[in-house]
Formats: sequence, C-alpha cells, structure tokens
Amino acid sequence: MQEREENSVNDSDGTVSKGTFLLVKLAGRKHVSHFVAEVLCVLEGEEFEVRYYKRVGRKFIIEKEDVYTISASDVVLKLPSPISVGASERQLSHISFDIDFNAYNVN
Repeated sequence: MQEREENSVNDSDGTVSKGTFLLVKLAGRKHVSHFVAEVLCVLEGEEFEVRYYKRVGRKFIIEKEDVYTISASDVVLKLPSPISVGASERQLSHISFDIDFNAYNVN
C-alpha cells in the first residue's frame, strides 16, 4: 500500500494523521471489543497503520510493537491528546486520556 503524500485524511471528527490516537472497534464472533490505537501512518484508501495499546486500569501501555492495518470504518472516535502518567523511566510509555471509556468494552 502507498503512503499518502500529506500523511493525513479527514474523518467526521477532524483530521487523522501520524500520532493521532483513535478508539477502534474489533468485532469477534460473539463480542465487539474496543482498543486504543496510535496512528503510525496514513495509507491510501482511508486505511491506517496503527499499534495498539493495552488497558491496565485507567492507563494504557504498549504491550507489543506489532503494526496493524485498519480501515477508517473501524474507527469509533478520535481521542484527545494523551496524558503521560509515568513517574519513572520505565513507566514513561504509560498514558491516559481525559475521557470516560465506560460506554465501551475497552481492552
């Protein structure tokens, strides 16, 4: 897939570009789960390369450095800028968002 030149695309909530955080839905056979994802690259055809964050309490951490391709149709909402909650060097990658995730099954 080719990377878009301007590395951004407009969606209903504004511009999505590299570094944007999204709430993404993934439908399984029985359940729909939601995950926080960081956009690493905007691709042609309104697709994004992302990495997922794992929810640990009210924080989110990078569990794996795997990169996935998602469609813009899987995006539930664009998240506000994250808040760094790490107090030590080991916890610097821990982030949080000023948003209530209770309405979503966030993993």
